[in-house]
Amino acid sequence: MSEQSQESTTLLEQFTGHLSTKRYSSGIIKRYSAVAGHFLLFLEQEHIKVTTAQPQDIAMYLKRELKLFHQHHARAPFFQRGWQLSHTTGIHEFMRMLNGQWPPISCATTPVECFIQQLCQQFKQWLANERALAITTISDMADEPPNSGRFVC
Repeated sequence: MSEQSQESTTLLEQFTGHLSTKRYSSGIIKRYSAVAGHFLLFLEQEHIKVTTAQPQDIAMYLKRELKLFHQHHARAPFFQRGWQLSHTTGIHEFMRMLNGQWPPISCATTPVECFIQQLCQQFKQWLANERALAITTISDMADEPPNSGRFVC
């Protein structure tokens, strides 16, 4: 067993404990842990350290999983968005456990980007404080594609 595999096993054990502490159901814990384990295996195969993983690595993982789905079922998933969420929600929660924030906040390079970033942070704070939305809900909403009709920050 390689050092990365031992690290992955340790991280998955921590993740399971993290989800239990947050009172996730046993079924969700199993699902999220399985997905996170598959993602860690993918990162190992691509020689990417989990500590340096980026959103584009999740996109590459998702592309590979979709290809495998096509090979096994000879068709696309019936409900693409639901399939995608079932393969990314656990990874996002895993990466939040590791980094505290996921997806990572990109660095603003222009005054307009800086303003938008500040506005989004203030809006997320308002959603958490005034509307009492869970951080996970806010993060999931922020991850929505731009044409979904929901906010994207």
